[in-house]
Amino acid sequence: MSRQLRHFKLCTHSVVAVLSLFALYACSEESRKPPPLKVLSLNGAWEFQIDSDSAWKSATVPGDVMTDLMDNGLMDSPYSKTNERLSQWVEKAHWVYRHQFMCPSDWNSSDEPFELVFEGIDTYSTVILNGDTLGTTDNAHRAYQFSVSHLNEGLNTLLVLLHAAVDRGQTRLDASPWPVPVSNEDRPQGQQTSSVSRKALYQFGWDWGPRLVSAGIWKSVTLERARSPHPSSMRMDLVHLDESQATYRLNVSAKHPVAWSLKGPDGQPAAHTLEAINDSIWTLSISTPQLWWPRGMGGQPLYTLHCDNGSNNFSQRFGIRSLDWIRQKDKTGRSFECHINGQKVFARGANIIPADFFPVRARDRIEETLQDAVSANMNMVRIWGGAIYGEDLLYERCDELGLLVWQDFMFACCMVPGDASFAASVEAEARYNVRRLRNHPSLAIWCGNNESKKAWKSWGWQKQFGLSMQDSLEIQQAYDRIFGQLLPDIVAEESGQFYWASSPMKDPLEATDSGFSGDEHAWRVWFDTLDFDYYSDHGGRFISEYGLQSLPNRHTLEDVGIQQFEDEALQFRQRSKMEWLKPGLDGWGMMRIYAKRYAADPGVEAGNSDALDRWIYLTQLTQAEGLREALERHRFSRGKTSGSLYWQLNDVWPTVSWSTVDHAGRWKLAHHAVQHANQPQRLLIDRTDPDSLRTLLSNTTNRNISGTVTIRRLDWSGQVIGEEKRTLESLPFSETEWNWGAMNDWGFKSTHEILQWTWEAQGETIDTGIQRFAKPSELRLPQAEVTQTMQKNSIVLSTDSVAYGVQLTSSIPGHFSSNGMTLIPNQKVRVEFYPEQTGAGMGEITVRHLAQFQLH
Repeated sequence: MSRQLRHFKLCTHSVVAVLSLFALYACSEESRKPPPLKVLSLNGAWEFQIDSDSAWKSATVPGDVMTDLMDNGLMDSPYSKTNERLSQWVEKAHWVYRHQFMCPSDWNSSDEPFELVFEGIDTYSTVILNGDTLGTTDNAHRAYQFSVSHLNEGLNTLLVLLHAAVDRGQTRLDASPWPVPVSNEDRPQGQQTSSVSRKALYQFGWDWGPRLVSAGIWKSVTLERARSPHPSSMRMDLVHLDESQATYRLNVSAKHPVAWSLKGPDGQPAAHTLEAINDSIWTLSISTPQLWWPRGMGGQPLYTLHCDNGSNNFSQRFGIRSLDWIRQKDKTGRSFECHINGQKVFARGANIIPADFFPVRARDRIEETLQDAVSANMNMVRIWGGAIYGEDLLYERCDELGLLVWQDFMFACCMVPGDASFAASVEAEARYNVRRLRNHPSLAIWCGNNESKKAWKSWGWQKQFGLSMQDSLEIQQAYDRIFGQLLPDIVAEESGQFYWASSPMKDPLEATDSGFSGDEHAWRVWFDTLDFDYYSDHGGRFISEYGLQSLPNRHTLEDVGIQQFEDEALQFRQRSKMEWLKPGLDGWGMMRIYAKRYAADPGVEAGNSDALDRWIYLTQLTQAEGLREALERHRFSRGKTSGSLYWQLNDVWPTVSWSTVDHAGRWKLAHHAVQHANQPQRLLIDRTDPDSLRTLLSNTTNRNISGTVTIRRLDWSGQVIGEEKRTLESLPFSETEWNWGAMNDWGFKSTHEILQWTWEAQGETIDTGIQRFAKPSELRLPQAEVTQTMQKNSIVLSTDSVAYGVQLTSSIPGHFSSNGMTLIPNQKVRVEFYPEQTGAGMGEITVRHLAQFQLH
């Protein structure tokens, strides 16, 4: 080989080495570069103006017109005093929102399309980008995507024109060939526009909330270069489940070859197989699956399935469980039971509404609301149809906490228009939300509406709205098209989940209207003044609403300027009217009827309390007694009732209402009562048999309990008059009933004695409580002297005689670990106090009990 050739080869090798090093360096530099930006958030600082002829003011997105007005000092809080009345001008105004942004430097050179995505606009709007109108919106309950063909290289200007919902709604209503019946909107007929606009109905006013018809960009806004698939783009259908294997059918759109991975609840790879049926259908099989259970029945293990679709990836968390609604003929009528993994679930829970009137604020209180449900031993919440669909976070947390969800579509107490554009808007809304929520293990049922079917049948709308026979026929047909065809078809096509057309409703499988099928709203307590024993007698097999009003806690009222019971700011918040029973009868009168019947008359001076404290205590105690009885009667129904969801857990503003937790997050006495009534392991006493003492050990857990039940008969001094013990076994997921003998054999005097029980096992107290056999108002209670002993942030209570319905309040805001209890002599009770302000101490403690207010 010549010297020249050897020199050429050496040089070549050197060049290759240098090039290799350069390539390695370039790759290293490339790997350190951030991935191309695909999503540009447009949240944060915006500007807004009224109409288009005023100065620009700062705004926040996500947000609301009213919260922006308050932030700019242009409006006082509508919650304070009677300011709701001063806020009504907002509903007639039109608004312009503006956001300016710079386009990422590499976006205009890309061939990928752009999409402007609004996750939620309330409600009617026009969207303009750089002077070009991209489109309009008319539905607050869904997301919108607008195609963007071009962005400016420099500054881009996005305008959103928010049109007055009442004006647009009026135009729609005027175009209807017949009135569209609706209740709860306190406006003259012909001006009630809530039924024709796809906006949260409660914002037009309800019997527990103000009328504040606002507007806003209430969810996130993004500009996306290539929209990544949401987990909702995949549908997961469980097709087989046993101890060894769970098999799912996956339906996912795949534009690129798909790679999958599965992680178990511990975050480690889980044993599974995946088989492609075609480009979009896959079969996923998971070995030895860990099952998801409702709270109290087992754990909530969650798997994560990751889909790598090339440039577009997503992950789906899910829980493995079967869910069935059993509707079978039985001796009572037809069952209506939710079964998880083949096991019957007794649903214990409440209806929830946004924890603040403004959804952007309620979003920050989702965890608080769900923790209140968990603390009260609930395993189901109902998302009511007059409000909003929940945020993704709500369902994710329900998955983690084991809270089943009864999900209404957003219709309540109204009929619907018959035009095609309304149906098209509802279809887009329903498909969007069913796809978004369908893979959550917590989602148990889709319900078409709240009370619309019952209202059309029973509330006299035909006469009230002056409807002709032809009008009525067309209104019924419009209703059937939405709730009998469109929505069930969408649920079947998009999820295959269970659909129930309306709540309440008798089961359509029943040929006759026996009354003992389907779900029931048990409102003859309150709206018909019936006694609490009605909760054992009403129709229906699943009770999805019932309740009693009470006042919120005093600190909550004082926060909005209410100092006395007579203050107009309190009186005007009472929105519950019952003219059909008696002219002028409202919630104040109804609370007084029930308080007099079950506790004492709040309208009569008694005790060492002013009128406001008296009304707070006596209405809260009465509500606690009513909900406790309802829950215990429903649980001890010998299979008749399979669920008990009271109205309502929370409030949208500080008011008198049916809630058990007031707007400030402070528990009423009823929430403490519900906490005990809902315990997964309970001893219940039969209230329907006055001649025998029958108990039920209700064990809704997977734990076997063998222990001792002790029942004692006590007089007012705490003296044990009689006692009996039995060793009983309670199997998992079981109800065990025992007859302790005739009441005559016990020699029980219903107005001068109580029963106390204790259920113990292996040194642990499973349940303890007291049982009265007369209304609290009929008990001849002694004037007990309750002694307080302070110990840091706790208080130890003792009494010289039975003290019924003991209420603790503090001069500073805070939460007591227990409240509304009955104190027994020689049995001390320790109660913790948690001040809202850290380190605030306990304040001055006031103790009230029922005997102080009775005038026997």
